[in-house]
Amino acid sequence: MADYFTNLSLILRLPSLEAQTYALELAGHADQARQGDELPANFPSELRDVIDDWTFDTEPARTAAEPALWLHSDCGGIDSLCAFLQHFLQKFDPSGRVEFE
Repeated sequence: MADYFTNLSLILRLPSLEAQTYALELAGHADQARQGDELPANFPSELRDVIDDWTFDTEPARTAAEPALWLHSDCGGIDSLCAFLQHFLQKFDPSGRVEFE
Protein backbone atom coordinates (compact mmCIF):
# COMPACT_ATOMS: atom_id res chain seq x y z
CA MET A 1 0.00 0.00 0.00
CA ALA A 2 1.26 3.47 -0.84
CA ASP A 3 2.52 5.85 1.84
CA TYR A 4 1.32 9.38 1.07
CA PHE A 5 2.58 11.08 4.22
CA THR A 6 5.15 13.82 3.94
CA ASN A 7 8.53 13.05 5.45
CA LEU A 8 10.21 15.87 7.30
CA SER A 9 13.51 16.71 8.92
CA LEU A 10 14.78 20.05 10.16
CA ILE A 11 17.18 21.50 12.68
CA LEU A 12 15.75 24.35 14.75
CA ARG A 13 18.32 26.67 16.33
CA LEU A 14 17.40 27.70 19.85
CA PRO A 15 18.14 30.82 21.85
CA SER A 16 19.10 28.95 25.05
CA LEU A 17 19.37 25.65 26.86
CA GLU A 18 16.20 26.66 28.74
CA ALA A 19 14.34 26.72 25.42
CA GLN A 20 15.71 23.29 24.52
CA THR A 21 14.64 21.84 27.87
CA TYR A 22 11.18 23.35 27.49
CA ALA A 23 10.74 21.93 23.97
CA LEU A 24 11.92 18.46 24.99
CA GLU A 25 9.56 18.44 27.97
CA LEU A 26 6.62 19.46 25.74
CA ALA A 27 7.47 16.68 23.29
CA GLY A 28 7.75 14.17 26.14
CA HIS A 29 4.33 15.12 27.49
CA ALA A 30 2.83 14.86 23.99
CA ASP A 31 4.30 11.37 23.54
CA GLN A 32 2.92 10.28 26.89
CA ALA A 33 -0.52 11.70 26.04
CA ARG A 34 -0.57 9.77 22.76
CA GLN A 35 -0.04 6.63 24.84
CA GLY A 36 -3.02 7.44 27.07
CA ASP A 37 -1.54 9.50 29.90
CA GLU A 38 -3.11 12.75 31.04
CA LEU A 39 -1.54 16.01 29.90
CA PRO A 40 -0.23 18.26 32.67
CA ALA A 41 -2.48 21.20 33.56
CA ASN A 42 0.13 23.67 32.28
CA PHE A 43 0.38 22.05 28.82
CA PRO A 44 -0.30 24.82 26.25
CA SER A 45 -3.96 24.86 25.24
CA GLU A 46 -3.15 25.60 21.58
CA LEU A 47 -1.22 22.32 21.38
CA ARG A 48 -3.85 20.10 23.01
CA ASP A 49 -5.86 19.94 19.79
CA VAL A 50 -2.95 18.55 17.74
CA ILE A 51 -1.83 15.75 20.09
CA ASP A 52 -3.37 13.05 17.87
CA ASP A 53 -1.26 14.28 14.92
CA TRP A 54 1.94 14.64 17.01
CA THR A 55 3.91 11.97 15.15
CA PHE A 56 7.20 13.79 14.74
CA ASP A 57 10.26 13.06 16.87
CA THR A 58 12.08 15.73 18.84
CA GLU A 59 15.73 15.20 19.71
CA PRO A 60 18.38 17.48 21.20
CA ALA A 61 21.00 18.72 18.74
CA ARG A 62 23.68 21.39 18.41
CA THR A 63 24.57 23.79 15.63
CA ALA A 64 28.09 25.05 16.22
CA ALA A 65 27.94 26.00 19.91
CA GLU A 66 24.20 26.72 19.99
CA PRO A 67 21.53 24.39 21.36
CA ALA A 68 19.11 23.10 18.75
CA LEU A 69 16.39 20.54 18.11
CA TRP A 70 16.24 17.93 15.41
CA LEU A 71 12.58 17.58 14.42
CA HIS A 72 11.89 14.67 12.10
CA SER A 73 9.25 12.17 11.02
CA ASP A 74 8.73 9.47 8.45
CA CYS A 75 4.97 9.33 9.00
CA GLY A 76 3.57 12.87 8.80
CA GLY A 77 2.69 15.20 11.65
CA ILE A 78 3.06 18.44 9.68
CA ASP A 79 0.08 20.19 11.30
CA SER A 80 1.25 19.43 14.83
CA LEU A 81 4.81 20.41 13.95
CA CYS A 82 3.62 23.78 12.64
CA ALA A 83 1.53 24.36 15.79
CA PHE A 84 4.55 23.42 17.94
CA LEU A 85 6.86 25.77 16.01
CA GLN A 86 4.35 28.61 16.21
CA HIS A 87 3.92 28.15 19.97
CA PHE A 88 7.68 27.90 20.46
CA LEU A 89 8.48 31.03 18.47
CA GLN A 90 5.80 33.05 20.26
CA LYS A 91 7.27 32.04 23.61
CA PHE A 92 11.02 32.32 22.91
CA ASP A 93 11.53 34.37 19.74
CA PRO A 94 8.47 36.46 18.77
CA SER A 95 10.28 38.12 15.86
CA GLY A 96 11.81 34.85 14.62
CA ARG A 97 10.73 32.64 11.78
CA VAL A 98 11.23 29.14 10.46
CA GLU A 99 11.37 28.37 6.75
CA PHE A 100 11.12 24.97 5.14
CA GLU A 101 9.68 23.43 2.00
